[in-house]
Amino acid sequence: MANPNSSQPLDSARPVPSKPLDTKAAAEIVGLAPKTLVKMRCYGGGPVFEKNGRRVVYDIEDLRAWRRQNKRRSTSDPGPGREP
Repeated sequence: MANPNSSQPLDSARPVPSKPLDTKAAAEIVGLAPKTLVKMRCYGGGPVFEKNGRRVVYDIEDLRAWRRQNKRRSTSDPGPGREP
C-alpha cells in the first residue's frame, strides 16, 4: 500500500541506510582508539572513510569489511589475496 503523502510506495524489504559514524563511534566498533583511526587515515592501512568538508565519517559496512579483511589464522598468515 502506498503512502498517500509520498510519491514512493512503502517497501519494508528495502534496507534502511545506516547513519554515518564519526571517528569515536567507528573506533568503538573496530576495537581501536580514536587516535589510532586518525593515524591510519594519514598513513594508510585503516578502513575506508568519507570526508565531507572537515567532517570524517565511516560507513558500518566498510568497517565490517575492513575487519573481515584483517582476519588471520596465525601470525604468519598473510591474509586473503597476499602471497607469503
